[in-house]
Amino acid sequence: MRTQQQGAGLIQVTLLLAMAALCLLASVKLLPVYWQDYTVSRIIASVSDKPDKRKKILNSTRPTKVAASVLERFFYLNEIRHVPLTNLKASSAPQHVTITLDYETKIHFVYNLDFLLTFKHSLELKRGQ
Repeated sequence: MRTQQQGAGLIQVTLLLAMAALCLLASVKLLPVYWQDYTVSRIIASVSDKPDKRKKILNSTRPTKVAASVLERFFYLNEIRHVPLTNLKASSAPQHVTITLDYETKIHFVYNLDFLLTFKHSLELKRGQ
């Protein structure tokens, strides 16, 4: 009489370890990028909390250029180097200025497999507050 196998075989254990290693590698590659994006979102949101920066952007005739210069300093202080401020757009309306930052980040994963991550942040600054 044959006894039934109990537990996982060598192939199953190897596949499980390979999948765990792949997940670990993906998290090591992706977590810093998402952490950087979280920092970018905090920086953009903090512009509305700083009255001098807010006033500077709202009173400007070229809000895109002024917003880029304001954010550039914050990005430098937080060591954010891979977010291009050329993708920053600020549209001005009579009641508000909307600042939008769209950017993509490409991350090499393994061999010829890459991740392309797209991020979008927007902030509306109301006039007269």
